[in-house]
Parts: sequence; C-alpha cells; structure tokens
Amino acid sequence: MEEKKPHVVCIPAPAQGHIHPMMQLAKLLHSRGFLITFVNTDFCHRHLLRSRGADSLECLDGFRFEIISDGLSSLGEAMEDPVGFCKSFQENCVSPIRDLLRKLHHPSDGSRVTCIIADAGMTFTLKIAEEMGIPETCDSGICQALSEPTDPNDFFFNLHRDEAQTALKASMIIFNTFDDLELEVLHAMRSMFPPRIYTIGPLSLRCRLMTDSGLNSIKSSMWKEEADCLKWLDSHEVASVIYVSFGSTTVSTPQQLTEFAWGIVNSNHPFLWVIRHDLIMGGHTNFPQDLQHKIQERGMLCELVPSKRRMSWPTLQSVCFSHIVAGTLH
Repeated sequence: MEEKKPHVVCIPAPAQGHIHPMMQLAKLLHSRGFLITFVNTDFCHRHLLRSRGADSLECLDGFRFEIISDGLSSLGEAMEDPVGFCKSFQENCVSPIRDLLRKLHHPSDGSRVTCIIADAGMTFTLKIAEEMGIPETCDSGICQALSEPTDPNDFFFNLHRDEAQTALKASMIIFNTFDDLELEVLHAMRSMFPPRIYTIGPLSLRCRLMTDSGLNSIKSSMWKEEADCLKWLDSHEVASVIYVSFGSTTVSTPQQLTEFAWGIVNSNHPFLWVIRHDLIMGGHTNFPQDLQHKIQERGMLCELVPSKRRMSWPTLQSVCFSHIVAGTLH
C-alpha cells in the first residue's frame, strides 16, 4: 500500500505580517511533498478576494484553503479597535477550528492530520490539538511581541504573556530567523527549553529559490500590490529611498498622519510610503495642498509594494520606518 503524504494544517493569525511567512512556510513544505491545508479567517478571506480576485485562492493538488468564521464582520474592514479585533478572533475561532480539524482528522480511515502549525496569537489551538492527539508546532513572533506593553493591566501585556506560556507546551517552537543573526537569544532559549527551539529562516529567501510555477502563483497579499512603484524606485540612486510602512494593523488619525508626513518630506530624502486604504480612522484624509506638492515632489504613495521585491530592491535604504512586520526578514 502506498504511504500517504504527511498532512500539515497551517493556522496564521489574521494579519498580513503573519499570513506572509506562514504562506512561505506552507509553500516550502508542499514543495517537499507535504499536503497543506491553509486556514484563513473570514476577515482575511475578504481582503484576499478584494486584492487578488477569486482565482487567487484556487487550490493546487495537495494545497487547499479553508475559511473559518472569526466574528470580525461587526468591526468592518479597518483595525480601529485592535483590542476588539484580537478578542474577537481569540473567542470566535475556537469552535470553527475544532470543527475543521474533526473534519480533516480521521485516523481510523487513514485521514490523519500529521501536524498543526499555529501562529503566535493562535496558540489556543494547542488545547484542541492535545484533545485530538495531533502534534503542534508554534510559529514565532512571541518574543518580539513581549517587548511592547509593560503595564500588567494592559490587554496585550496579558495576551502576550499567556501566548508565550502556552507556546511552551507545543511539540516544538519555530522562528523565522537564523542562528548567526540572533545566536545569543537563541542560545538562551535553547538552554531553557531544549531541544524544541528551531530556526527555519529566512523563509522569504528560501521561497525565492523555488521554481514551481503553481506554488509561485499563490499570493497572500491582503492589499493590492502596485508594481508601478518599482519603476519609480529604478529612477533613484542605490540606497537613496526611505521605505515607510506601518504594517497591516496600525491605524492613525488624519492629524497624526499629516504631522508624520511633514516629518518625512522635511527629511529631504526621496521616500516610498505604503498607505493602506484603511490606515486612517474614519476614512481617507486630504493632506494640505502645500504638503501634497512636497509629497509629489519627493516621494511616492502606494497601497502595497510587491512583497517579494520590497526589501531586496537596491534603491531602498536598509533602515525603514515600520510597524513590527513579521515577514520582513530578507
């Protein structure tokens, strides 16, 4: 009897900086013979369809998508309430994920889930995996998140603390980094939790080496990529352009964005600034006319830079203004 391929269920947190590296890992595993089920929430599914179209989520042989309810429809399309956003998917995704795994995992008839890879923020799936006897791997992101809040009464302080403690119960913990980059930190972690800490990065570089056209056709950008910005970048000198991005979850008031824009244009450097359509609280903002003129003179605004080329483009400076973006290790 032919041995069945190992089946991995990938469950990223519903944010762009988590979906990108999880998708990269899923592609790499599929290229090595794994069956992949990639789980998106309704919130992410809506964004992917709007930016990429229905064809972008067509399944390949052995690579399929599953959509689960997340209770985020009441929050609209923006991230104006990050606490409400996190609470919603933490509370509402448990039952749908359990139901999905019950549908996929039937050891008695050979339909077995070999492993679950859960992202930081989704470690509540560990309990479900334990109930069903499925090994689980926790993806990285927890250590950097722990540096954010320090108030013990803060929602995110408690969320990150609980996530970190829960992750230690996983079969293993993987990080999108490599030993030479963070050797001291990794050595300290491995001394406390041997031998379950593994580095697998940089995933983006490994994915660039793949030649499978089917896998390369699968995109994970929740906003429309604008390739025109690459032509604009080519018109500038090497390492001369500042890259500005606030990630997929940060929101700003019009006043805050205007103040920041003045700081960027007054730097007297050319800049490429990623401004999502839902970055502004309450909708779009109109910059003052004199500010608009300076932005057009020195910079370019776009909704999303093509992810494969973003940090490798030679004209971009290596130091960027950015929110924590989990997939920018290149």
